[in-house]
Amino acid sequence: MTLGTKKNWSSGILALTMTAAIAGSAGAAEGELVIALPSAPTSVDACDDSTNANARVLRGNVVEALTRLNPDAGGEVLPLLATEWTRVDDTNWLFTLRDGVTFHDGAKLDAEAAVYAINRIMNAELNCNTLPLIRTPTKASVESEMVVRITTEAPDPIVPARMAYIDLPSPSTPLNAKAETPVGTGPYKFVSRDPGQSIVLEAIDGYWGEPVAFAKATYVWRGEPTIRAAMVKTGEADIAIDIPYHEAQGQPNAQEYSTNSVFFLRPMIQKAPFDDLRVRQALVSAIDKDLLTEVLMENSATPASQLVSPLINGYLPDYEGLGYDLDKAKALLAEAKADGVAVDTPIELISRTDLFSGVGEVSQAIQQMLEAAGFTVKLVSVDSVAWSPWARKPDSLTQPVNLLTVTHDNISGDASMSFPTYFGTEARLSMSTDAELHARLMEAATLVGEERTAAYRAIAETAYGQEIIVPIAALQSRLLTSGKVSYEANGFTDIEIHLSDVTHK
Repeated sequence: MTLGTKKNWSSGILALTMTAAIAGSAGAAEGELVIALPSAPTSVDACDDSTNANARVLRGNVVEALTRLNPDAGGEVLPLLATEWTRVDDTNWLFTLRDGVTFHDGAKLDAEAAVYAINRIMNAELNCNTLPLIRTPTKASVESEMVVRITTEAPDPIVPARMAYIDLPSPSTPLNAKAETPVGTGPYKFVSRDPGQSIVLEAIDGYWGEPVAFAKATYVWRGEPTIRAAMVKTGEADIAIDIPYHEAQGQPNAQEYSTNSVFFLRPMIQKAPFDDLRVRQALVSAIDKDLLTEVLMENSATPASQLVSPLINGYLPDYEGLGYDLDKAKALLAEAKADGVAVDTPIELISRTDLFSGVGEVSQAIQQMLEAAGFTVKLVSVDSVAWSPWARKPDSLTQPVNLLTVTHDNISGDASMSFPTYFGTEARLSMSTDAELHARLMEAATLVGEERTAAYRAIAETAYGQEIIVPIAALQSRLLTSGKVSYEANGFTDIEIHLSDVTHK
């Protein structure tokens, strides 16, 4: 027996011992955890967990990715199903997979399984919500049994961060259809789903990572925040998020957390009257953000003028944008009307009811502010399902002229996870038709360091000057926990809640 063989044999025994210890301790998981959330996922496929409703249940619990992002350090990439990675050249990366990981159906995590999952997301016909986060055409291939090669069509220096958004389902997952029962490598298996009502997960034996505290997790959806708060107060639920200030005030287990989200309006700039810059400037000038955030949003927001937070490399430190000026808004509309712009065109304000607590009242106030400036506005309240055709191409292009309420979060530290989505010409959520701006976005994605930051800041100045979107508020929120659990909110809480972070008190 050679020294190398002996070393591998010894390492194998150690790995088996550690796995057995973890599997044994996993049996200690006990009790049920009940989590009350604002909205139910419309899909439970791993390729759709870029949406908060999906990610809060699946990501890190049922399915896992090659990498993960540090919730307390924007942009730091940490190992998960991959233990290390190397950039081979401008367009190729190698990811080494973690040994000893299996999917809940018994399939082994190896390069073939990872390649299947990654390439499945690239299937345009599957229409995965995660796909827009992969900015350049990307292909995975088998380098060796436990090494995956990621090849991008154009240079992409943040591939490891992008991999954190691609959760890997089992190879048994259908290639051309969305999964109804997701199968992953996480500490919990998916047990059942009552659409719109509940999802049940159960802890597995033999999880490769740290053991979890609760044997069962049940998610329930309650759109009204006061009901979610009451469920915790009465012991019906153990965690409830997105709780308004007045419901959390005085509660011993209340926590405030940053959502890393910005609430904004997306005008339909491809149709009159929003195809005229003066009308969009009037729109911005008509909205009193201070009034909205200080009075209606109950200490849960601050005025925003940008799509991203200061943690993101495309943030402009000194940019404030147009301020509230009702007289200016009226004058801009009058000027546009004199030039033949159809400023009297009825506008539908599409208010998505689950964006944050109190969004209905905020939308009503925005409607009144716009009407005071001279706009004709009809408020339309929709749930997340009905919101989608207003939001995403191609359906969004066939809708009447509208203003769409949107929230966007970015925890990656990089503007490429935000700007192309709303400023590029190809993204499904964007209304921009500026081909030159799109080309600059593609070029910026290939840069690194200070050049990358400078390019994204210049893009931000252009996009904000065009008023492609109307940022309203940077959102804060609160959660309540019951007396039987311990959970500390972090930078990801609004997006994903890892059950491994919840323990018995």
